[in-house]
Amino acid sequence: MNNQTSIQALLSQSEAIALKAQQFESARSTDEAVLHYSVALAMLEVLAALPGEDYRLLQQLTFVHERLGLLQLIRLDGYKAALHLETAVAGYDRLVGPGSVKSMKLTVRLAVIPAHAAAQSAVAMLEAVEGYRGGSKAYAYYWLYRSELLRGNHEAAAAAASKMGAYLMANPDVLNSGTAGLLLRDVAS
Repeated sequence: MNNQTSIQALLSQSEAIALKAQQFESARSTDEAVLHYSVALAMLEVLAALPGEDYRLLQQLTFVHERLGLLQLIRLDGYKAALHLETAVAGYDRLVGPGSVKSMKLTVRLAVIPAHAAAQSAVAMLEAVEGYRGGSKAYAYYWLYRSELLRGNHEAAAAAASKMGAYLMANPDVLNSGTAGLLLRDVAS
């Protein structure tokens, strides 16, 4: 078997492992998906260190970094998510040119990482203050809801929306009715 055939065989094997990771991801087995994507990534990085550039290799590397980044967001590991998502954005920029829809979507996800952390901190801080009643708490729940949606975590988004709705119903005077209505309408849609 010549060198090029071996490289193509390893690339095909890494693609098969990434496909298996997608199956775990679909089954909501995040840990198994991360493990398989990590194995695929290790194989792809070895191939990427070889001389010459292969479009298929770059495409697969970019895809695996994207999936790992999104899974790390679900696992709430912002640092690892950012590393993988930044690499995926750079890969998509090389594959299809800067400013592609895919790059922009991932850049938005990258922007969510600090916003999500801030929303979580705000909610935790305001919940820790016993008896606190104010509009800030409603907004903190709302931004937690929005950041969870952008992260793709619909269950956590629904929980934050539910908490915001319950808080506004229990404390209707903390926001004017128009503002409260806008927040509730956005969450309901």
